[in-house]
Amino acid sequence: MYNVYCPRCNKTISDERMQAVTETLRKLGNSLLSEGKCPVCGTELLKISLNLKYDSKHDIEPAPPEVVDDDTDVR
Repeated sequence: MYNVYCPRCNKTISDERMQAVTETLRKLGNSLLSEGKCPVCGTELLKISLNLKYDSKHDIEPAPPEVVDDDTDVR
């Protein structure tokens, strides 16, 4: 499931509403949404994935430890 977002207009269309909005605009002669473009400004739309199983504790893995060259003398 995903939403589409127009960065220029700062508007989002949910996946649930996408088909109804596309059909309404198509009846009005506007096919930009079905082409992946904003029907208002023509900017390429971004698909935003909805991660319903978000877990903030495990979202970011710790960075691996730095490798230290033991043969280097840093006096």
